[in-house]
This record gives sequence, C-alpha cells and structure tokens, in this order.
Amino acid sequence: MSSWDGAPNGGRSRIAPRSGSRRTPATWLQTVTTMVSHPQYLTLLPRDKGEVVLRVDADLRVRQWDEPAEALLGYSTEEVLGRPYADVLSDRQRAEGRIDLFLREVAQSNVPRHLHIEHRTKAGLPLLLSGVASAIRRTDGMLDGWLLVMYQALRDRCLDCALLHYLEAVTSGSADAIIILDEEERIRSWNRGAEDIYGFKAEDMLGKPVEVLFPPDRRAAGEVEYLRRVVEERGFIRNYETTRVTSDGRPVQVELTRSAIRDSHGRLIGSSAIVRDITNRKRLEERLLHTERLAVVGRMAAQVAHELRNPLSSISLNAELLADELNGLPEEQAQEARSLLASITKEIERLAAVSEEYLQFARLPELAPAPTDVTLLVEDLAEFTELELAKAGITVKVETEDVPNIPVDRRQLRQALLNLIRNALEAMGEKGGTLTLAARVTEDGEAAEIAVVDTGPGIPEGKEEQIFEPFFSTKEGGTGLGLSLARRVAHEHGGELFHRPTAGGGATFAMRLPVRGIEAHGKLAG
Repeated sequence: MSSWDGAPNGGRSRIAPRSGSRRTPATWLQTVTTMVSHPQYLTLLPRDKGEVVLRVDADLRVRQWDEPAEALLGYSTEEVLGRPYADVLSDRQRAEGRIDLFLREVAQSNVPRHLHIEHRTKAGLPLLLSGVASAIRRTDGMLDGWLLVMYQALRDRCLDCALLHYLEAVTSGSADAIIILDEEERIRSWNRGAEDIYGFKAEDMLGKPVEVLFPPDRRAAGEVEYLRRVVEERGFIRNYETTRVTSDGRPVQVELTRSAIRDSHGRLIGSSAIVRDITNRKRLEERLLHTERLAVVGRMAAQVAHELRNPLSSISLNAELLADELNGLPEEQAQEARSLLASITKEIERLAAVSEEYLQFARLPELAPAPTDVTLLVEDLAEFTELELAKAGITVKVETEDVPNIPVDRRQLRQALLNLIRNALEAMGEKGGTLTLAARVTEDGEAAEIAVVDTGPGIPEGKEEQIFEPFFSTKEGGTGLGLSLARRVAHEHGGELFHRPTAGGGATFAMRLPVRGIEAHGKLAG
C-alpha cells in the first residue's frame, strides 16, 4: 500500500506543521532544503528520536542508513548500503514501480513532498513509513539523490498492516495454523499453531510462497491455482480437506478454510488460511469404518459357520458308521475304502476348525480383565508349545524382563499369542529355525510389549498391513483370521499389534498393552 501527494509538478506547496511543539519532517526539510546541496550538510538536519533519515543516490541505491532504520526494519547498515532501495520495499510496492516515478517528480519540481511507503522488514513483515522526500543537489546543481525523512505510520493507515498485527495478537496461541498470505500468496504471518503442525519456524517461512507446503502431487494436480481462483471469485473456501507436507517431509492430512482479505476499495490484498490437522480424526474414521466392515463380515461368517456345523456333524457321524461297515468287506477293498474315509474325515475336521474359528472371530466374548503376570504367561506358552515346535525342528527361546502384573483377559490374550506362535511355526515350516518369545516394558513405562520373533522368510514387501485384514492369508488353505483376531484382542485391551522385520530375516509381531489397563487407556485417550 502506498500513497503519494503534494503540489503539481513545478508548483509550490505549503506544508502545515503538526500540532504541538514537535517539528514535522516537512518543516525540517523546508528549513534546510536550500542548504542541503552537499551530503556533508546532512549533519545539520534537526533530529527527533525515532525519525528515520535515508539518503538515496541518483541510481536509487541506499547511501545512508541510520540507527532508527536498523531498529525499525532490522537490516544492518552493512546489509543495505549500495543496494537498490527497492530491496527493502514490500513485494507489492516493488511490483507497482511507482517509487522511481515519484522521486523523479520530486527532483523535477524541486519541492519536498509527502510520501507513504510500505517497507518490508528483515523478518518479512510489512511496515508503513510516512514522511517527506526532498531532492539533494551538488554545488553545480546536478542531482545527487534524495533525502527521505520518515516515521512509523499509524497502523490504521495501512489496512493489511493493521489486519496483520491484529491477527497476530489474536491467533498467536491458537492450536490451529493461522496463516496470512499477501496478494502474491507469500506468507506474511505464521502463528504457533502453524509451527506445531508443519514443524517450520516463523523465521524460516515468512516471505516464502505458500506452495512450498504443498506436496508435489497436489501442485501437479493444480491445487495451488484452484484455491487461488476460488478465493478470488467466491471470497472463501470452507472445510477443504487435502494433504500438506511437514518440515521432515511427512505428509499430514489437513482441513483448511481460506478467506479473502480486501482493502477499503475492495481490492484483494491477500488471504487468511485456518488449517487444522485432521490426521488423527481421519485415522479414527478409517478405523471406525474398518470396524463396521468387520462387524458385517463377522455376522456373515457366524451365520455361515452356524449353518455348516449341523451338516458337518451329520457327515462326520455317518463317516464313523461307514467305517464300522467296512469291517464286513474283504481286506483289500476295506483298505482302499478306509483311505478314502480318512481323507473325508480330515476335510470334515478342517471345515469344523474353520467354522469354529469364524465363530470365535465373530463372537469374541467381553473382556474379563484381572491382574496377570505376563512374564509367567509367556513362559507357560513356551513350555506348552515346546514339544510341537521341537517336532518341526524349531528351538524356543524366552527373553523376559521384570514386567509388572497388568489387567488383561488371560484366556483371550493366551489365545491371541498362540495364534502368533502357530503362524510362526507355519512360516518356518520344515526348515526349522528359532522362535523367540519376549516380554518387556516400553521405555516410557506406559506399556508392556510381548513379542513373537521367528527366523522364517518374513512378510512379503507391501503386505505389512494387508496381513492383518480378515480372510487374507499368505499360505495356502489359511483362513486369514489368526492375525486379525490377535490384533482385535490387542485393540480390545486398548493396545496395538504391529509387525516389524527381524534383523537377519524373519518377522516380529509385537503386542503392546497399557500397563494400567483398558480403563486407564480410555481416560488417557479422552
């Protein structure tokens, strides 16, 4: 924002002093204009505390930069001397390009003129300075440059400056990111909420284009232009969900509301953006949707399993009766029939086991938590499965630390861990290997971690999350319910089951359960 006013070219203007005893820059310049024909006379200029006195040469480069200028704008004398004066102006002021024309008019008329110039501080913030500009000439009458005597303008003279300072005061403590953009979509204000969400400090972001926060795919999709167009045409966009990127390159899901900021003439001078991190909300929504899907699948599975149980029982009974009838056949015929019946019986047992697993998945009983020695539970499981694992050439190792008793449903937890152990057994197969059961307390002391570690082939790349989906299995004939059931048990306890690769090959499935139990977990989460 800028304004230039004074007498027409070649005319004379009378500049009235401000009320009170303080002399205005205009009064000073009228007093000394006739004597400022050489830079050494600048020392004769009367000064009030806080007035900025700048000298710009005929090429519009800074030749004098005083202490008040350093204090107000943040640039040291060494950083500014010899540089174009436009370098310390706001982006819009530079784009308008009126400073050159205005100063040439001052030199042509040889009359001091009022000016209002929007500068840019070193931190990237706008600052409006008002004052008077006067031409400086050498003893031979040639133009030597201009003298600018300025003071910080009242904030109500600069609409976007006033909005900026006001919004900074109001929004500094907001948990949401509140960002002010200028008309070129460069960041002018960056609150604490923005630092928390994006990870960037204000000093790193002020003056940068907002598109640095957009992931490459969003930029490629034209989202930068889309948001700008909607704000310009409609004046706002509300509750727009998208993705942004943090300082460490991590994508974050956000919901933003962006509104246009216009000056008193209706001209667009920027926009404000309120950004809310909705990553956790989206994660909860996905989990809720996933749970609803599981509930539907569970009901269907339970119904199918229930319908299969009676026919399977009947088939199994008839198979037993048929086996008794085989005793009356010649041995050669009976042997062949018994082999066929054995195959039938094996498949019946497999179907019965699958039906039972479906029913267990669909009708997981309510938790009955009680203080449980997790270390003892792990040792008991190692002893219980040792013989079965030894037959497959698998060595069992137990690694436990001092884990306090935690409130869990011992029966459900034991079944979940058995599922993990049997998955490891099937993964290592006939090659054998080592199975490690471990129990420890996490570093923060908030959870107990129980891990089942195998030396099998590991989980195929890209399947790390898919393996927890119901009915997904990497082995032929698997139901795909073991891991899903184990994770569900962990969730019911307020914990989590996750996978991580084992160093040197294999897989690790670790279950983390809150030390203080599901009720404490719920209170902490709320």
